[in-house]
Amino acid sequence: MEREASVARKSGFTRVLLWVGVAIIILLVIVFLVLPFIIAGILTTPERAFSADLTPARYQLSYEDIKITARTDGMPIPGWFIPSPGSSKAVVMVHGRNQSRTSELYGRFVELASLLHQGGLNIIMLDLRGHGQSPSAQYSFGLRDRRDVEGAVDWLLQKGFKEGSIGALGISLGAASVIGAAAEEPRISAIAEESGFAELSPLLKTQSGLPPFLLTPTLWMVQLRFGYDLNQSQPVREIGVIAPRPIFIIHSTSDELVPIENARQLLAAYPSAETWILSGPEHARSFNAYPEEYSQRVNTFFNKYLK
Repeated sequence: MEREASVARKSGFTRVLLWVGVAIIILLVIVFLVLPFIIAGILTTPERAFSADLTPARYQLSYEDIKITARTDGMPIPGWFIPSPGSSKAVVMVHGRNQSRTSELYGRFVELASLLHQGGLNIIMLDLRGHGQSPSAQYSFGLRDRRDVEGAVDWLLQKGFKEGSIGALGISLGAASVIGAAAEEPRISAIAEESGFAELSPLLKTQSGLPPFLLTPTLWMVQLRFGYDLNQSQPVREIGVIAPRPIFIIHSTSDELVPIENARQLLAAYPSAETWILSGPEHARSFNAYPEEYSQRVNTFFNKYLK
């Protein structure tokens, strides 16, 4: 009887170990596969923000609804073209994360466009993929949405704008897009960027709220699901390729989302860049704080370098 009881105890203990092992495997699957799968989708899905009544017409500007064909994948990207008769210079304006051509700068992006237009610039405003009125797409933080900027350049070239006459302005995520596009497209002759990040990875570690043990498999899952590696979003490694074309870096020391150290890294990689370092405005709020000076500085920069 004692022997049978001992065997029963061992058998029961084995079953407990088996169930514990199964539970551990299930937990690991959830932590390293299921959760990263879900978080990867959340992390890279943009929010939509678009105001149909906030068009250039609000600022008495004539404009054209256009459809841009993104490079490589041919995604149709909606936008506006605001012509400046008699001017050969054009600037592509690119919004940031979760924004659009109407919502960026807290709803004042079109106002900025009107001020740049007053400075004699033709303007293209577009909605990056996944944003505004563009087709659905995941965030790529400059890796794929640069194609939209390059498509805008193609549109301008087809309209007769010449090499040396095309510039780009990018805000936040849009800064990564225009830096990446300019690194690949030499016919972007000058770029201005505000609140741009140097590398995405450090920001994800501090801003995503994910612990390292969960962030790493999430990034793997992004690559598995969507085909790009967010660790490769490194404008600091691309900005030097743009030389000797001029760059204008705008950043605030009070930016907590993309700290000023990012601007310093970009400047170290491109020491000859022109800069405007402010104190006070929060992330992407420099225009809102100093609209006249902002538009004057950006106008002066593009008119100086575009033909």
